[in-house]
Amino acid sequence: MGEIRFFEGAGCSQHLIGRINSEFDHEWDLSLISSPIPNGQVKSCTLIQVQAGAKVRVYDASFGSPEENCAEITVLSYVEDRCIPSFSEAITDGEVELRVHNSKGTLGPITRIVMQSG
Repeated sequence: MGEIRFFEGAGCSQHLIGRINSEFDHEWDLSLISSPIPNGQVKSCTLIQVQAGAKVRVYDASFGSPEENCAEITVLSYVEDRCIPSFSEAITDGEVELRVHNSKGTLGPITRIVMQSG
């Protein structure tokens, strides 16, 4: 079972603050008390046993609309264990692609996460 682990520090450092299953489509408004991850604290994540085709989007607005700033991680091939060190710099290689969409300035504190399984 694949999962995404979220960290308080850049480079997948400091405290592990939450995790989500990568095999189910779901959205989380991090401002809600039922959220599995604290609001505004996510700085990086680790992909663990994530299937190709999975997508994770992190937003700096709880609405998560296409007009908002976001970072979109697309898994291109199966990932056993991979750190995404931040959501502010693009990555493209054989495993993952990270695209940053800054339609309203730089990406701020993360307040919404959207998971699409592969």
